[in-house]
Amino acid sequence: MDSYWQMTCAILVPGILLASWIDYAQRRVPNWLNAALIVIGFVVQAWFFGMDGLRTGFLGMLTGFGLLIV
Repeated sequence: MDSYWQMTCAILVPGILLASWIDYAQRRVPNWLNAALIVIGFVVQAWFFGMDGLRTGFLGMLTGFGLLIV
C-alpha cells in the first residue's frame, strides 16, 4: 500500500504544479493535461487494484465531474 501512495504523489504533485503554473501564466488549464492525469490515474488504479480499482476510479471521476458541472 505504501508504494501506491508513493506512485500517487509522484504523479499528482508534478501534475498539480504544472497545472498551477500554466493556469497562472495563461489563465487556463489545458485539456490535454487533465486528460493525461485522468488516464494515468486509471492506469495506476488498475495496476494496484485491478478492475475494482478501475471501477472506483471511474465512479470518483464521474462524481467529481458531476459536482463541478452543477
